[in-house]
Amino acid sequence: MHEHVRRVIDQSKVGSFDIAQFVTSLVTNIGILLVEVFLFSFLRNHVRKIYSPRVFLPPAARRSPPIGKGLFAWIPTILRIPSTEIIPKNGIDAYVFLRFLRILLKIFSVSTVVTMVVLVPINVIHSNHQQSGYFRIAWGDLPDNLSVRYTAHVVVAYFLTAFVLYLLQDELRHVTSLRHAYLTSKAHSKHAQSRTVLITGIPQSLLNERDLRQFTSFVPGGVSRIWIYRESKVLTELYEERLTACSKAETAATHILTKATKATNKRIKAALKKHKDVDQPELTQAAFDDLVPVNKRPHHRVGFLGLMGEKVDTLEWAKKTIPDLDHKIALARADLKNVKPAGSAFIELNLQLGAHVLTQCVSYHEPLVMTDKWTEVDPHDVIWDNIDDGTYEVRARFLISWGITFALIIFFGVPVTFIQSLTSLSDLCVQVSWLAWVCKAPKIAVGLLQGVLPPLLMAILFILVPVILRLLSLYECVPRYTMVSERVYDRFFLFLIVHGFLVAFIAGGLLTSIPRMLDRPSTALTELASNLPSAATYFLAYLFATGMSGAGSAFLQAVPLVIHFLKKKFLGRTPREAYSASLIMPSIDFGVIMPPISLLATIGLSYVVLNPLVNVFSTIAVGMLWFAYKYMFLYVFDQPEKSETGGLYFPRAASNLFVGLYITQVTIATLLFLRLAMQKLVYHQSFKDLIINNLPMSLATKHMRERFEHERNKAGIDFSSDDIDLFNRDHIQTFIKSRVKKTASAIQQEITKITASSSSIAGSSTSVNRHPSAPVGPTVTVTGPAAAAPPPPPPPPAPFSGQNRHDEEVQVAKDAELDDTDDELDDQAFNHPATYKKAPVIWVPKDPFGYSEVLVQDLKHSGVEASDLGSTLGRDGVVKVNRTPPDEAWEGGTNV
Repeated sequence: MHEHVRRVIDQSKVGSFDIAQFVTSLVTNIGILLVEVFLFSFLRNHVRKIYSPRVFLPPAARRSPPIGKGLFAWIPTILRIPSTEIIPKNGIDAYVFLRFLRILLKIFSVSTVVTMVVLVPINVIHSNHQQSGYFRIAWGDLPDNLSVRYTAHVVVAYFLTAFVLYLLQDELRHVTSLRHAYLTSKAHSKHAQSRTVLITGIPQSLLNERDLRQFTSFVPGGVSRIWIYRESKVLTELYEERLTACSKAETAATHILTKATKATNKRIKAALKKHKDVDQPELTQAAFDDLVPVNKRPHHRVGFLGLMGEKVDTLEWAKKTIPDLDHKIALARADLKNVKPAGSAFIELNLQLGAHVLTQCVSYHEPLVMTDKWTEVDPHDVIWDNIDDGTYEVRARFLISWGITFALIIFFGVPVTFIQSLTSLSDLCVQVSWLAWVCKAPKIAVGLLQGVLPPLLMAILFILVPVILRLLSLYECVPRYTMVSERVYDRFFLFLIVHGFLVAFIAGGLLTSIPRMLDRPSTALTELASNLPSAATYFLAYLFATGMSGAGSAFLQAVPLVIHFLKKKFLGRTPREAYSASLIMPSIDFGVIMPPISLLATIGLSYVVLNPLVNVFSTIAVGMLWFAYKYMFLYVFDQPEKSETGGLYFPRAASNLFVGLYITQVTIATLLFLRLAMQKLVYHQSFKDLIINNLPMSLATKHMRERFEHERNKAGIDFSSDDIDLFNRDHIQTFIKSRVKKTASAIQQEITKITASSSSIAGSSTSVNRHPSAPVGPTVTVTGPAAAAPPPPPPPPAPFSGQNRHDEEVQVAKDAELDDTDDELDDQAFNHPATYKKAPVIWVPKDPFGYSEVLVQDLKHSGVEASDLGSTLGRDGVVKVNRTPPDEAWEGGTNV
């Protein structure tokens, strides 16, 4: 049968399918890119909310400079603005992400030059020419008398590997310095989150403030405050019910106001049509009820899922339900002190040093007790439902979550294998009789089928993967959203490596070799390696889709554009919905965005020697992505502060590059001689503790030593005979005292009082003994005249001697936060929102006739807080806003 098929089919077509597929995919993606960029350039000045919101929405200090009105004026502007401008606007994570793209651009640019100059002539000149199309410049079979040419491939491979390792070493040093400068900056170190530690798995014997203070008494600087986590399921359910009731009330109130406004407009138009005088509408409840009768007001059912039960007037129901829930919540909060602690606590230290010491120390003498500790905890980053589970439950959920992840990876192989097999139709049609029609089809049709369709289907298939992986990460009881994003990154990259690379290689380049492997099983490893070069067809299509049309999609933002207009038309019917549609700037999740780019880097590095053409298009793809994301971070995205990790995604991305290096080394070793690359271990272990886990103690000790010497020199006192112990409470309390004193006059009064009682106090330290149950607080320590005006701390030391080359970026990281005042947490910061938050203010729009005032007063009279501040309702029924909701802080920053 196979021989009959081979006689029928024109063999020349089979050999040219790779050219048709390559050209079709390239032309298609270039066309998509040009269309998307042109549409973006045209729409940029017309839909500023989507394409340049950072020009007018943020506070003035965080805005980006406006771009000219020209169609392509944005291109020179983006090239001119330094990347460091991203740090004060979107943080260290965004800047480091852009640097990662720049590393890839350097790697593939150099790889393109080297392989095109060295390897392409070697692969083409006097080779066997058994390959066709663009495969001629790729790795191929050389005659026996020219096998020495493979030495060039080996030399180039190891040269480029060394180049990648050098770049990673240099960037890891720089990112480490940048992260340390950010964490130890004066502005950030004063933030309460830099001194707060979350500890889970605390035994019940320690779950009280007195014992926890004694337990942490060794920490430098001592403890400022402790929040022991308690959660009542009844209280949480009541809190959620109240939020739902407030949301229904807001929707119903806005709907009623819209109907009243339209009814009034209708009456005014009718009066004008009859040439009658138009009276001012009467602002009374009776007049308001006359405009919108009860039967025309919003109603809902109070039963299961709103599908059954009694049908009630939504607004009247909310006016009764919300005060009733307020009363029940108040009773539940009063009883909260009787609720058993959940095994977790937030501890705010007086010093950033103390927070890192507490985090790094082994806390308990029993296994799996108090082993999980995190510093840099932001209250808005906490997942409250995930911090009250037991240690063994967390471990069990971790295993179950990863088990489901591996099962998902395995079962996902079926559809992925089918999709990737489409890239080999031109080869399979020769061997499989029922696919013979493919070999007879026009080249353009086969090119679309093999080059465009597989990446498109894979993109659709992978849309839900990050959502599923996020749910699995949340199931693990991860207590912080930033940690969930990091877990999603790890799982998503593993998923993409298996299905975006390995399965693609097996399905695309290995199916045609299965008969030979079955005949000679001993050649399986050789077949795997030798078919990797021929699998480049799909990967080139992936590079086109990711780099070209992908970058164009990042510019055009078709989905956000459509959603924006849908929200304004159908969802922006309440002030909060209008606020979300009009004033909220978009952000991205690095745990979802970076894995596909890491896969692109893996593909490029895997083919760095095998197919020089991959290097060319990897360079183009990365360059387009760098340009697109630089624009987005400067003019579109607004990354929330709670999601800032200070650059922790970079070591993950850097580690991912070794996957591509390993594949290159293993492939060449299989083709030529077996040899493994072990460089990753050295570099990863060298930087692991410095950048991933905690601030090193050397930074803190050197920083405090310099401060002490500065103070000593200013005071003119010699302490050469004394040993300075950072863990001595007396010396630490001196530092605490200088921080908690708010004014110079208070310090001067303390000096006068102590000097009167003891003339020998200079040069000594005094500590106040306290009962163990008393709270740990600062004691007075005065050292000569230096205490009158505590000197400003010197800038943190450079962790590496090579930092001078990056002084600009490091200085920007230090100055990124402009607020230089102490950021004190309120007393409820680390309590569950259900334990202290008030009911949301019912936010209604101010209509042109004043009906909103009647509605607001009616709600307040019923015990429901309401306001029409910052929102308006036009005569056409469109709701507009110009600030945040009334119950949220407003910093200004919009001129919409």
